[in-house]
Amino acid sequence: MVMGERTKRMIVDNKRTLIPLGLVLAAAVFIWGASADYTSIKSEVKTVKDTVQVHEQRITAIEKSFDQKIDNVLAGQQRIEAKLGTSPK
Repeated sequence: MVMGERTKRMIVDNKRTLIPLGLVLAAAVFIWGASADYTSIKSEVKTVKDTVQVHEQRITAIEKSFDQKIDNVLAGQQRIEAKLGTSPK
């Protein structure tokens, strides 16, 4: 009988130990998964930021180009008006 009681006690002790170990393992897996998701999302955010920066640079270049073209058109208009003598000045 002593052996049977000892075996029962070992099983109960193992159950008490295994449940917390299972919870710790589940928490570790959850944290690992969350960390992987965070890393993935962080990488995607960086990619989006880089893409936005490239588009902002393109927009700035286009704006400068348009400003130069408008300045050239206005300068040409002023030259023509000066030659024709129709300048509003």
